[in-house]
Amino acid sequence: MDKPDRIYLGDPNLACALAAPEKTEIGTLRETFFVRAVGVLHDVRAGQGADFLVNGRFHFEVGGRNKGSGQIAGKKDTFLALDEIPAGSGHRIPLWLFGCLN
Repeated sequence: MDKPDRIYLGDPNLACALAAPEKTEIGTLRETFFVRAVGVLHDVRAGQGADFLVNGRFHFEVGGRNKGSGQIAGKKDTFLALDEIPAGSGHRIPLWLFGCLN
């Protein structure tokens, strides 16, 4: 058995309830939201060089509005799931939009 790459609580609200809000990392909340939203209908795994690999094909990097694509540059089928943006363009997708998948 190997140790898991990452462990996420089932709901970002649990992280806020179990820890003081100022100690809860926003990056972890974003990633937890992404896994919860996308993982219902798709296979989500830890990615190599990106935060997540979805369905064995699509690489996603999750972050805030200023997140760059440096980590996923040069890879095919890569996307940025970004918080704090109202609309997307190109390979930049608003994080809130993934909540509409269910």
